[in-house]
Amino acid sequence: PLARGNVGDYVTQSGGLREDADSGRIILVHANGAAVPAGLSTPIRVGDVIIVPSRHIIRNVRLKSVFEEWLDSIVPLVTSALMVKML
Repeated sequence: PLARGNVGDYVTQSGGLREDADSGRIILVHANGAAVPAGLSTPIRVGDVIIVPSRHIIRNVRLKSVFEEWLDSIVPLVTSALMVKML
C-alpha cells in the first residue's frame, strides 16, 4: 500500500536535504529489502526507508584506487610478518 506523499515530502518533513546531499543518488529501501533508485517525486510505500548519501561519501568511495585497496589489505600482513620475525 502507498503511504501519503513522496520522497521529497518526507525529506522536507525530516528537515530537508543537507548542503552536501547528493539528491541524484537517493535510494529507497522497501520493507521487503529491495533497494531501488529514487527521485524526490517517487511515491512512498508503507515501511520504506529513504537513504540520501552525501556527495562527500560518494566522492571518497570513487576515488579509492585498486592500489589503495591492495595496500589496505597487505600492510597489516607485512607488519605482522615483520613483528614475528623480530621476535
